[in-house]
Amino acid sequence: DQRYGGAEGQMARLSEGEVDALVSSPPYGEIAKSGGERGPKEHGTGLTRGELPTLDYGSTHGQLGAERGETFWSAARDVALECHAVLRPGGWAVWIVKSFVRDKRIVDFPGDWRRLCEACGFETVKEVHAMLVAEERTPHLWDGETVKIRKRASFFRRLAESKGSPKIDWETVRFMRKPGDDA
Repeated sequence: DQRYGGAEGQMARLSEGEVDALVSSPPYGEIAKSGGERGPKEHGTGLTRGELPTLDYGSTHGQLGAERGETFWSAARDVALECHAVLRPGGWAVWIVKSFVRDKRIVDFPGDWRRLCEACGFETVKEVHAMLVAEERTPHLWDGETVKIRKRASFFRRLAESKGSPKIDWETVRFMRKPGDDA
């Protein structure tokens, strides 16, 4: 089987046009090698970021999260094409993606993922920002109002931001559709 994900239980085992909808959160390149937003030593294991792939994302050959650059985008294209193939006409793909920081700059991974999916035949219908920061305001008897900010971020993301890394306050949820007669 030459299609992507040909192992038992994988996408390539599905018939084309068999699926009504799919939801995925694709990794950005080298998440397995970097340990994502995790720190240099992880959970008391004594392992460094580069030693974490077997603990974090996946250790088998061809894991998308272990790739970077052209290799990552080539594999990501294969995934998007297979998702497109298994969806029925009018079927939905929902992608949950988030920007990340590389070299102290925010990388627009959601925008790159949208362009890739559109090049594979999807059409973007809606984009929603799932906020990772919430501001709660409650009345206070003497101070007028109490403001509490809750941020859903990992310890390491918070630490990076405390040292000047750009803030990432939302995930992007992208609703895409395979064109077709069925709506």
